[in-house]
Amino acid sequence: GTNNQATINYNSSVQGLKEKVSQSDSPDKEDMEKIVSLLEMVVNNQVPPSKGLFSKFSEVMERHSWLSNSVSAAILSWLTTKIL
Repeated sequence: GTNNQATINYNSSVQGLKEKVSQSDSPDKEDMEKIVSLLEMVVNNQVPPSKGLFSKFSEVMERHSWLSNSVSAAILSWLTTKIL
């Protein structure tokens, strides 16, 4: 069904994001890893999503738009599986 496909999509998105961050030489790498870790906990239902959850990382996400785009896409894909 569509839920399985969506699950694969957000899990592969998180995995791809982990790989991209691990290859980064940015001075923000440690915070980027924390963002991905937090994202992973959200999509694995270990941390409840809440307003402002990623707000302490806003400056890092502003400097790395590819990161914020990837996080947004993974969350949207994850939410889609919750709604269906």
